[in-house]
Amino acid sequence: WNVDNATENGPSSLQVLLMWLLTPGNYERLHSKQRNKAISSILSALKKNGIHHRSESSIRSKVSVIENQYLAAKRWLDDRAMRGDNIVNGSADADSEAQVLALCPHFIELFPELRHSLVVRDPNVQLIHSDLQRQVAEIKLEHVKKESKAVLENDDKMRAAMLECDIEVKRERGQVQLLLEKVLARQTMKKEGVPNEEIDSILPL
Repeated sequence: WNVDNATENGPSSLQVLLMWLLTPGNYERLHSKQRNKAISSILSALKKNGIHHRSESSIRSKVSVIENQYLAAKRWLDDRAMRGDNIVNGSADADSEAQVLALCPHFIELFPELRHSLVVRDPNVQLIHSDLQRQVAEIKLEHVKKESKAVLENDDKMRAAMLECDIEVKRERGQVQLLLEKVLARQTMKKEGVPNEEIDSILPL
């Protein structure tokens, strides 16, 4: 999607799609009765830029991938009481910015347009988020069990063990979240009829 520009200086499929999504009012069209017309509009924009190999189903799948990436990054920020503005204006620390951009490479471009959108919601993503929370709880419980003997022996050991546990949980939570987002996006693309080869190319596990 990002290396298929028809001419040397022309936009890629991804750039065309992002330009369309960031045009005021267009994103809401994708979640209204005009959805099919909106997809056709994206397809026309691609063709105007010399890109003819994209289908409507692949466009729907790519939009879903971008939405899921954005929601994952937004949840990561919300869980830490952080604001998207901090990422956009560069006031966030380098590690936080890197994590957000790892979850959503185009967050800085998308946030100003989608921040107030009432339609950037997906019940499937919320379900994945619930599963993620459950898995995180199980991971944390397992670590607590492993360290329980040391905790009972010494208060200092308890504090050290819990600190180490929290660090490990945060690391594993990030890994689990990234994997779940990839799995959801792949499932969405399969439902839209995107070939497995293209799915593996876009979202390898």
